Amino acid sequence: MKKLAGLILFAVMALPAVDIRAQTAEKLDVDIRAYDNEKILIMPNSRYYSPVPVTFRPGRPDSSYSISIDDGANYTDYTPMDSASLTLYPDDETSPAKRWNIKFGCGNGDDEVFSDVYSISFDTESPVISLTDDDKISKWLTEETTVSLKVSDDAGIGRVISRSGDTVLAEFHETEGEEIKERTIELPLKKTENRFSTVETVCCDLAGNSTVMTFDYMYDDSPPTLSVNGVDNGLITPDPVKITMAADDEGEDAYISYTLERTEGDRVITTRAENICNTSSLDIGEDGAYTLTVNAYDPAGNRSETVTKHFRIDSAPPEISIKGAGDTADLRSFSNIIFETADESAGSTEVNITLKRTSMGKTDIIELGPYTTVAVNDIREVNINSDGDYEIMMSATDGAGNISSAYKRFRMDSNAPDISVAGISEGEVTGDKPIVRFMAGEMFYDSTIMTAVLEKKDKNGYRQVSKDEHVMKDVRDHIDIRPASEGLYRLTCLAADRSGNRNESTISFTVDYTPPVISQMSDIDGNYFRSFLLPKKIKDLVKDATKVVASAYVNDVPYHDGDRIIQEGRYVLTILASDEADNVSESSAEFIVDHTSPQVVLEGLDKNGNILPNSLIRVSLFDREDHLVSVKFGERSIPVDPDGTASFTVDESSGQKITVVAADDAGNVTDTEIHMQYSMASFLPGPLTVKEVSAGDEAEEEDAADPLSLMVGLLSVLSGSFGFVYRTFLRD
Repeated sequence: MKKLAGLILFAVMALPAVDIRAQTAEKLDVDIRAYDNEKILIMPNSRYYSPVPVTFRPGRPDSSYSISIDDGANYTDYTPMDSASLTLYPDDETSPAKRWNIKFGCGNGDDEVFSDVYSISFDTESPVISLTDDDKISKWLTEETTVSLKVSDDAGIGRVISRSGDTVLAEFHETEGEEIKERTIELPLKKTENRFSTVETVCCDLAGNSTVMTFDYMYDDSPPTLSVNGVDNGLITPDPVKITMAADDEGEDAYISYTLERTEGDRVITTRAENICNTSSLDIGEDGAYTLTVNAYDPAGNRSETVTKHFRIDSAPPEISIKGAGDTADLRSFSNIIFETADESAGSTEVNITLKRTSMGKTDIIELGPYTTVAVNDIREVNINSDGDYEIMMSATDGAGNISSAYKRFRMDSNAPDISVAGISEGEVTGDKPIVRFMAGEMFYDSTIMTAVLEKKDKNGYRQVSKDEHVMKDVRDHIDIRPASEGLYRLTCLAADRSGNRNESTISFTVDYTPPVISQMSDIDGNYFRSFLLPKKIKDLVKDATKVVASAYVNDVPYHDGDRIIQEGRYVLTILASDEADNVSESSAEFIVDHTSPQVVLEGLDKNGNILPNSLIRVSLFDREDHLVSVKFGERSIPVDPDGTASFTVDESSGQKITVVAADDAGNVTDTEIHMQYSMASFLPGPLTVKEVSAGDEAEEEDAADPLSLMVGLLSVLSGSFGFVYRTFLRD
């Protein structure tokens, strides 16, 4: 049919679904055969599925054919056959869907006859079978379950059947007119006579293509049997035991897992073994209480009933102890003596205790027991509340006849040492090197140890600087402590006797023979200030290890925190300080208060105040302690000579200005411009402009010089010529 693509003409008909040829009651017979010449019967109104080519041979030679292009709805154009037969092929691309609807006809007019409509679908692909629950069959099954198979085919499923041996698990057949392309089948997996079963599934499509899929599954829901021999449950024995374990699973391999716990006192030691041979043994010989738990498993995971064995091996005598008193020790009053018995054979150990007390030459005997323990660890207590010498004898016998014994001897002493301190008192501050003496009073001096610990405080807390310790011999014994240096000390004395009675006494004191340190006086001494105010509070200028008392005086007049000195003049500041140890310090500093800005002196003018050509102008300051910062004549900088003056020659013929900046040690600053011009007439210099007068950093805001408060005066100097002296004053 590959050649038909060029022969099919598509015509648009006015009446759809109507054959353009007349219809008659008579039908044209068509012989239909498969590729192997096998005759095929295609029923009217049904579709024939084939994986191989199909050949049509009409009964009359003048036949033509029509292929419906709308899936059998219309047959319009008929094409004459160029041979006696027509073959349709599965791989013909004329119908990509591989679905064909064809009709044959022959003759004209009343002799015109037509065949039935033959519907053919080609399918060369086998169905697909997939197992969606493959995880279920990948392991042993211990109970009945189902798995899902999905079968699919693009042309339609014809028949599906699944068997396990002779048993049909599931079956599906195509019904009339049904075209199913995908279906899910549930397969029940059940217990069979054999543990291993094979499931075969055959799926055929409507064209006869088939696919076979098989899988195996393993089913076992019978647990193995287990036997444990060699020890009875609840056995107590001093001898080693041998335990045998065996598992059977109807001829199949089985394995054993066990857990062995051994309890020895408070310790529990666990041993586990997994998947060992189905016949195994254990040799156990160590003392302890045992719990053996055994299970058997088959390959399917079925577990046998758990076998548990409890038994104990005990070959050691009971453990006994007497606590609360060391051997030949002294005890304090109201002490408890504890008798402890430990034995794995709880409830079968018999204990006997004898207590002897000697006091004032008399001996008393107290019998405690015999008694039988009721637990693995049995504890009994006896309260000792009387002074004296004691002896205790204890014995214990377990059910196996093992015997243990213990012995203790001690003395009861209820007197604690007394401690006394001399030489200094708590919290005392001293300027002398003290001697602190500790003494202790005790009934039994040969049993008393006295310890004195001296600690000195530093930035990290207290640290030990000395430790003295010795055994007291009589009531006159003592310990003397002599601190070697200044500092805050803590002295602790401890006295303890052999019975453990203790007493403690602690005192804290300070050794200080260094006067207080007065700081920052060097920052004041010899310095100038526009106004004076202490940089800190008076007490903050004094440093000492103890509390201090400080006072200040200015020119012998009391000075207080916050007092400000603004009156110009020379002053002496004195600070006096004393600490808790009566150490005294005194420090003085001299300073000057000055808030007058430097005064500028100009020399070199004639007697009328005129500047003559080539005259020498000299700039200096009225106060020799002030200094010039800079001098400019016009735009030219004039160097300041080592003597603190600046000189220059006038050679310009036009008006000029002199700019002078000067400062004093108090931080007062004069910054001024003097405008001058040449003239032979008598006149005063041009206007003097005070550009800025500023103070140093030490001056407070209210003490700064105000330029508007300045006034200019003219004074004579001793040089014989006239100079301009500019002085500044604070306005009242």
